[in-house]
Amino acid sequence: MTPDTYEALASRIDVPLLDPFVSADSVYEACVRARELRVRAVVVRPTDLEQAQHWLQGSGLAVASTAGYPYGAS
Repeated sequence: MTPDTYEALASRIDVPLLDPFVSADSVYEACVRARELRVRAVVVRPTDLEQAQHWLQGSGLAVASTAGYPYGAS
């Protein structure tokens, strides 16, 4: 079924932030933008998980992480 509203589409989008060279500032900015856009989730490196949870607290967005991602940025 095709989503018929912005909210329905946004609720299906995960924002991956898995580049091993992404800065903490970039992760923060992406979290702020994800909150504004009301997407479903932000997926971060394990090293960014605690900060992303803090930045997105109370937003209703899910925060996910990876284990053993190919870059090994953990």
